[in-house]
Amino acid sequence: MRTWGVLAGAVAVVVVAAGCASTKQAQFQETIRKAAKTPVVDAEGDVPAVFRDLAQSGGLDPHTVYVALHKSDGLNAAAAGNHHFYVTLGVVATGDRCLLIGIAAHEIAHDILKHPETIARTSDATNVVGTVLGTAAGLFVPGAGYLVQGAASLGLNAYSRSQESEADQLAVKILRDAGKPEWSLRYALETLQQRSGGSSGGWLSTHPALQERIATQPAVDVAEARRVCTGARSEPSRSE
Repeated sequence: MRTWGVLAGAVAVVVVAAGCASTKQAQFQETIRKAAKTPVVDAEGDVPAVFRDLAQSGGLDPHTVYVALHKSDGLNAAAAGNHHFYVTLGVVATGDRCLLIGIAAHEIAHDILKHPETIARTSDATNVVGTVLGTAAGLFVPGAGYLVQGAASLGLNAYSRSQESEADQLAVKILRDAGKPEWSLRYALETLQQRSGGSSGGWLSTHPALQERIATQPAVDVAEARRVCTGARSEPSRSE
């Protein structure tokens, strides 16, 4: 098995117009794929393992799923469409596997429902002037790996409430079918809310109507959470 690739920085990746959405999104996905180096089925580490299990639960072929690590201390993750994802080092550094599982289930649900493609088609290019995808040379820094930044941080449209509701419902099913705690998404949302201190930054900034969503999800089993939610097995190896 090959080690999991690491993203070492950020290069702005955006959709500049509706007519170019599919091309720019495909380039974004290629950047993630090259950073990951291998699909999750062949990758080592806790993050690929979580995405592999949940992707299979959702009916995806893990050979087509790629997850790259974004070198950021923030708590964030994103689905780029076509089974491509990234997770920040900040999430991994918490050592909280339930946080990772909850986030992963939700992003996989967005992917299955093709919400990233919808966002790419409808984003307003005027929000991201000057951040157009660079040349191939600009995407790669020798010795530093492939670099990407999530579309959410570039002012692209956030998911709608209906999209969030759909993804939440599917995420709970994915968790249940994978044999994971059904409350993992609620746990993740509550944990991020506590850690952010009420700030709207990070993962929560692109996932609106937080309190309404939390209220519709299975209650967290506190005793089980105390037993299983700390101490992720290990961070994936970092290749520079």
